[in-house]
Amino acid sequence: MRSKLKVFPVVLPLVDVFIVIMITMAFLAINSTQRTINIATPESAVADERKHYYTITVEVDRAGNIYVHGQMLSLDGFREYVQKHMEVPLVLHIDKRLEFQKFVDIVSVLKKVGKRDWAVLVKEKSEDM
Repeated sequence: MRSKLKVFPVVLPLVDVFIVIMITMAFLAINSTQRTINIATPESAVADERKHYYTITVEVDRAGNIYVHGQMLSLDGFREYVQKHMEVPLVLHIDKRLEFQKFVDIVSVLKKVGKRDWAVLVKEKSEDM
């Protein structure tokens, strides 16, 4: 008479697979941060400390690309966006290496649409400069 062999599943290799998957997921979660725009903030002797409950931050990089909520806009697209959000304060986070004419173009858009509550984000200069 034949004896029945009991078969048990080998779980140890599966544990190794799950550990590798968990480590991979943790690594991806840590390294998949939101891409940011590299902007060098200009410095000023007096930094404005205004605080609002909600503001729109407009980022302008060195090349003059305008970003709102991470989405790149043209100058006309920026004009339309500002017109739709006239009641919300606007903060310009502009790279200090930006060509001055592009800065003037952005400010001109704000003035043409009648936007009054906007500011330029600056860092306070240290005393030893």
